[in-house]
Amino acid sequence: MNAIDQLNAYLRGIERRLRLMAISRGAAITAICALAMTVILVLITNSFAFSPASLLWARMLLFLSLAIALGFGLVIP
Repeated sequence: MNAIDQLNAYLRGIERRLRLMAISRGAAITAICALAMTVILVLITNSFAFSPASLLWARMLLFLSLAIALGFGLVIP
């Protein structure tokens, strides 16, 4: 194995670790966002006595917030 092959193997290893770090960071951001938005939306929906309209809006907001979190967490890095 010559120096160029060793350098290429080293750079592939670094690239693999950076990709794994970006994916794990994106997954963590998404999970935190899902938990936080679920708690916030449950508290808001509870004040409306879990009416069908409030549940619909809460679900739509939860899906929208998760889509935005996935965008910021996985696509941007």
